[in-house]
Amino acid sequence: RRQDKRVKQIFKQMIDERRQLTNKPDDILTALVTAQDPKTNQLLPLDLIMAQIMTLLVTGHETTGSLLGWLWYELGTHPESYKKLVAEIDHVLKGKTPCLNDLPKLPYLRMIVDEALRLYPTIWTVNRCATKEHVLAGYKIPQGSILFVNPITLHHDPKLWNDPLNFDPERFDRRCPVKHHKMAYIPFGSGNRICIGKNFALHQVQLILILILQRFDINLTSDKKPKTLPLVSLKLNSPLYAKIKQREVPLSVP
Repeated sequence: RRQDKRVKQIFKQMIDERRQLTNKPDDILTALVTAQDPKTNQLLPLDLIMAQIMTLLVTGHETTGSLLGWLWYELGTHPESYKKLVAEIDHVLKGKTPCLNDLPKLPYLRMIVDEALRLYPTIWTVNRCATKEHVLAGYKIPQGSILFVNPITLHHDPKLWNDPLNFDPERFDRRCPVKHHKMAYIPFGSGNRICIGKNFALHQVQLILILILQRFDINLTSDKKPKTLPLVSLKLNSPLYAKIKQREVPLSVP
């Protein structure tokens, strides 16, 4: 409780300071403190802003760490994908430090991340409250019911995906897209309540992968697949072991 109180004090100070600035920087905090309720035209309440900041901070590191674990496993057990990804990074960046503007130039990197999120959606279940009574597949759902949606079930459904348990980044090749139901792939949820940190998470994990692969060769010492540990995020239930060697590719960064 003491820590929660302290964190909220820090958040409140950040929000108050940002609101008082004349020239506010263009970032997520400014977007939150200046956003208005479309119905009342009032600024968002302090508690809601603090909840969104907490969501970005907490889920923004645990979920990324879990996804990176699964990415290292799949890249370690699919050497062709690993080599293709490293070749793309080297060819496009030529050793320079990546920035956000570089990410659209690395389509295979995004395909790798999308496929990992399909196989291992870090937020593997989400819940929603029924705002009114429904009948779904013959079942009556009373207003106020809490419904659970499982992205991992949708992502592994053979009716929606060809060979769904296989790691195949090419299925997300935007040059030859395969049409799927719009709700077949929802690693960040969907609709009005889609995860606020979606773009942040996607940018973060891609930049981390680039920075590590520019500097190191990573080879798993075992291809045994860890079992999933479905807590808040979809974790690995055991560590990965690998040999890590510094690359000899000259970099244009320190």
